[in-house]
Amino acid sequence: NSKSKGQDDLESEAAAGAELDTKHGRGGMLGKQMPKGSKEERTIRTVASFDKGGAWNYLKPPRVNSLGKTYDCSGKSAEECSLHLHGTTSWDLFAPFYSSETCVGIIMGTGNVGASLRFEPDETSTFLSRDGGLTWMEAHQGAFIYEFGDHGGIIIMADDLKMTSMVLFTWNEGQSWYDFKVSSVPFEVDNIITEPNVTATTFIMFGTRAGGEGVLYYLNFDALQFPACKGVWAADSVSSDYETWAPSDGSSAEPCMLGQQLTYTRRKRTSQCWNGEKFERPVRQKACACTQSDFMCDIGFTRSVGATECVFGGLEMMPQSMLPSACDGTFQVSAYRKVAGDSCENGWAPTPSDVPCPSKPMDTSNFKYIVGVLVVAGVLWMLRGYGGKGVPSFEMSATKSMCADCSPMVVVQMPLLLLAWLYERFCVTNRGFDSNPGLKYGSVKGDDFDFDAGFDGDGGTSLTDFIAEADYDDTPKVYDGAAADRSSGHDRGGYVSAGLSEARSSVPKLAGPPGGGPQVFDLGGGDDADLL
Repeated sequence: NSKSKGQDDLESEAAAGAELDTKHGRGGMLGKQMPKGSKEERTIRTVASFDKGGAWNYLKPPRVNSLGKTYDCSGKSAEECSLHLHGTTSWDLFAPFYSSETCVGIIMGTGNVGASLRFEPDETSTFLSRDGGLTWMEAHQGAFIYEFGDHGGIIIMADDLKMTSMVLFTWNEGQSWYDFKVSSVPFEVDNIITEPNVTATTFIMFGTRAGGEGVLYYLNFDALQFPACKGVWAADSVSSDYETWAPSDGSSAEPCMLGQQLTYTRRKRTSQCWNGEKFERPVRQKACACTQSDFMCDIGFTRSVGATECVFGGLEMMPQSMLPSACDGTFQVSAYRKVAGDSCENGWAPTPSDVPCPSKPMDTSNFKYIVGVLVVAGVLWMLRGYGGKGVPSFEMSATKSMCADCSPMVVVQMPLLLLAWLYERFCVTNRGFDSNPGLKYGSVKGDDFDFDAGFDGDGGTSLTDFIAEADYDDTPKVYDGAAADRSSGHDRGGYVSAGLSEARSSVPKLAGPPGGGPQVFDLGGGDDADLL
C-alpha cells in the first residue's frame, strides 16, 4: 500500500506540473505568483549610457500616458520621477526591453514611471522609443509581449499577463494601434516570434488555453496589401517614403555618439508601405569634435548619475604604481580618458587635476633600530636579578612576577618572540591574506586580458572555456503531457508542458486598406483578405 501511495503521489505531482505552462522559460500565469508590492524591499532604478558606460543618466519619462493623462513629475528631480524598465532579471514576470539592429532607433520595454521599478501588474505599462532610448512614449497600459517586423515597419504585441484573444499592431511606430481577434477562446500568450532578422511581415504566436491545450497562430500581414516604399536615395524629399535620422545622447549641439555622426535612412513614420526583406539601409558617417561626453573618468575619479564632471574619489582608489615616490603637497593626474572606441577629433581636451599627496609611510629602517634598542633594554631589565656570581636569583613570589617558575631560557625567548612578531607585522609587506598565511605572491603570467592563457598560467582551464559552455547547452524539448508515461513524470526539467492539440477556432479576416485613407481597417466583410 505504501508503494502504491508513493506512486500516486508522484503521479499527482506530475499532473500538477502539467498544469503549469513554461512561459519564456518561466512559470506561466496559470501557476505564477506575482510578487506583493507591500513586501518588495528592493529599490531598482534604470539608467542608460550612450557612451559605453562613460556617463549614466535616468530615462526621461513621457509627458502623458497612452490615455492622455499627464504624469505627475512636475517639480521632481530625475531621481524622484523617471522611467524604469524591466530587464532580463524580470524575465519570469515581464518582457524585458528589446531592440534589433535592423529596426534602427526602435526600443520597447515594460515598466513604470516613478521613483523606482515596480512589480505590481496594475502599475506596469508598455513603452516605446523611436530615437534609441532618448525619449519615450507609453504604447499601452499593461504588460505586453512584442515583436518587430519589416525593419520596424510593423510592430505587433499581445497581453503578457492575462488570457486574451486579441492582437494589437501598429504600422506607424506606435502613433496609432489597431487590434483584431484571432480566436473565440482566450488563451495565454507564451511568445510572438518571427525570422531572426525581423525583416519579414509574418509572425508565429503560440500559447496555452485554460485546459492545457497548446495553440499556435500564423499571422501574415501581407494581407494589408501595402505597396513597396520608394525614394530611398531621395530621403527627406516630399516624394520619398524615407527620412534621415542620426542618433544622439541629447547632450551635444549636433547629433553625435562616440565621436561620430551616423546618419541612417529609415521609413517615414506616416508612410504606409513595406520596406521589404531585401531592404538595404544607407548609412553615412562623419567625425565630430570632442566634448566632455566623449571622455570617461580615469582611475581614482568618479561621476554621479546625470553628471559629466569627474571628481577625485580618494587615494585609496588609486593603485600604488600611480602614486609618486616623491611628493610635496599635491601632484597632478589626469581625471579623464577617452571612451574606448570613441573617434572624436580636436575639440574639448581634459586638463590635469591636482590631488593631495599620500601621507608619508613610517621609516621602517629607523623603526627596526628603535625596536632593537627596546628589546635589548627589556632583556637587561629581565636579567637584572642575576647575582654577581652569574647565578640567577629567580625566587620572586608569584605576586611580584608572572614568571616566578620560568626558566632563564624562557625569559630570554619572550622578548625575542616579541621582536619577531613586530618585524613581521611592520617590516614584511609581501604577505598573504590572514586566512591564507602560506599564500605567496607571483608575477602576472601573460596578458591580463588573455582569456585563453589559463587561470593557473599553465594553459589549463581558461575563461573562454566557460564563455563557450553555453554553446553546448541542450536545446529545449517539448513535453506532451497527454501522451507521456506518468511513471516518469517526476523528471521533467527543461520541458515545455502542455497538450499538443491544434486550435480549432475560426480564423478571422482582416481587410486591406481602403482607398479613402490609411487610418481605417475593416475587420469584417465579404471581400476580406486572409490575415492568418
